[in-house]
Amino acid sequence: MKKKYLSALCAIVLSANFFACKEDIGNVGLNVQPEDELLNTLFFDTTTITAYSTENDSVITSGTTMNLLGDIHDPVFGRTQAAIYTQFRLSAVQVDFGENPKADSLVLNLVYGGYYGDTMQSLRIRVYELNEDLEPKIYYGSSSASHKPELLGEIQLQPTPNTLKDTTSSVAYFSIPLSKDFARDKFLSKSGKPELDNDANFVKYFKGLYIEAEAVSSNGCMLSLNLLHTTRTSLTLYYGNDDQPNQKFSFNIKKDSCVHFSSINHFNYAGAEANLLAQLGGDKSTTTEVLYGQSTGGIKTVIQFPHLKELFAGKQVIIHKAELVITRKDDNLPNYTAPAMLSLSYDRSETEKNLILFDANLGSTYFGGTYNEAEKHYAFRITKYIQALLEEEKGTDYKLNLMVVPTAIRLSRSIFYGTAPALDNNKRIKLRINYTVVNK
Repeated sequence: MKKKYLSALCAIVLSANFFACKEDIGNVGLNVQPEDELLNTLFFDTTTITAYSTENDSVITSGTTMNLLGDIHDPVFGRTQAAIYTQFRLSAVQVDFGENPKADSLVLNLVYGGYYGDTMQSLRIRVYELNEDLEPKIYYGSSSASHKPELLGEIQLQPTPNTLKDTTSSVAYFSIPLSKDFARDKFLSKSGKPELDNDANFVKYFKGLYIEAEAVSSNGCMLSLNLLHTTRTSLTLYYGNDDQPNQKFSFNIKKDSCVHFSSINHFNYAGAEANLLAQLGGDKSTTTEVLYGQSTGGIKTVIQFPHLKELFAGKQVIIHKAELVITRKDDNLPNYTAPAMLSLSYDRSETEKNLILFDANLGSTYFGGTYNEAEKHYAFRITKYIQALLEEEKGTDYKLNLMVVPTAIRLSRSIFYGTAPALDNNKRIKLRINYTVVNK
C-alpha cells in the first residue's frame, strides 16, 4: 500500500501542468520559467513586496561581551552617541595600603574590541563617579543612571585600535588618568576599613564610573570596548607608603558580578537624510527606491508579501526553495563598511515579536544572511516559512524584521535598494521561489 501511495504521488507531481500567471492578480506577476522539465519545477521572482524602514526597539546592552563608547555623525543616519556605566570589584580582600599611603596616579585602562567610522577623527572622553546603584537587572540602550558632577578625568583621543600600546601587551588599549585627589579621598583614606573588606561592602561604597565620549572633529567615530578583559581593562591605583614605594592595586570589572551597560542615543534621527526621515515619519513613498538598516536599536526594515497567498489560491503547492534577496546600495562612504551579517525574524502579533523563523533552526549555512561581497547582497533561505505561510488558514501575512547584527555591541549600518528602484529594477528586494503545483 505504501509503495502504491508513493508511486501515485510521484505520478501526480510529474504530470502536473505548469502554473500560469492570472491577469486578475494585479501587479503580482509570475515570470514563469521551467527550472526542471522532469519535475515540472517552476520559478518566479516578481511577487509584490512591501517594505519600509522604521525605528527598532531598544536593545539589551547589559551583560554583553563588548560595550559601545563614542560619538559619530553619519551623513545618512545622523548622530549616534554611546556612553558606558560600569561597576568595579576588588582584586583582593581586606585591603590595607600600609602606613601613610600617597597616590602617585589613578588610571582607567580600556581595551579596544573594534570600531566603526574613521579612527582619524578625535574623541573627547570624560569620566565621572556614579551617584546611583547599578542593580543586577536588564539594562537597555535607552537606560541611564545618575552621576556626580565632578569631572574625574578627561582625554582627547585619536583611536588606535590596531596598534599595541606597549611591547609587553598582546592587546590594544588606551588609558585615562584620573584625579589623584579622588584616589586619595575615595580609596587610600579607607585603607584597612570595612569599605575595602570585601566586594559586597565595596560596591555599596563605590558605585562605579560613568564614561562618556564627544566628537571633537566633525564626524567622530564609535568604539567597541572589551570591559571584561582580565589583564588590561582595570582601574589601577599606583601608590607608595612609608615602607615601600611603587606599588599598585587594581579594581576590576568581573564578568559574573559587575553590572555594566551602554546607553545609546540616536537623537531622534534629527540629522538623518530626508528619505530616511520621511519613512520614519510614516511616508512610504520613498521605499521603492531605498531602505535602511542600523544596529544598536536603530533602524530595521519591515517586509511583507501581501499577495502571495492570493497568487496560489486554490492550488496545492510544494515550495522547493524560497530565497529573500536584499541588495546593498553603494553609498560611496569607505569608512562605513557593509555589515557582515543581517538577521531576519518575524512578528506573529503585537505581543509575539522577533520570533525565530523555521528555516533559521537549520543553521546559518542553510539560512544565510551573510554579506556577499561579489554580488553586494544578502540572501536568506526562507522555504519553510513561505510554505507555512501558504498553508495558514487565515492567510495572515506576518511582518518580517530585517536587522543589522550584532545589535548591541557594534555600530553598523547599511542602505539597501527598495522594492522598485527606477534606475536598476533588477537590484530591487525580491523573493525568488522555486515550486511545483501538485494539485490545480
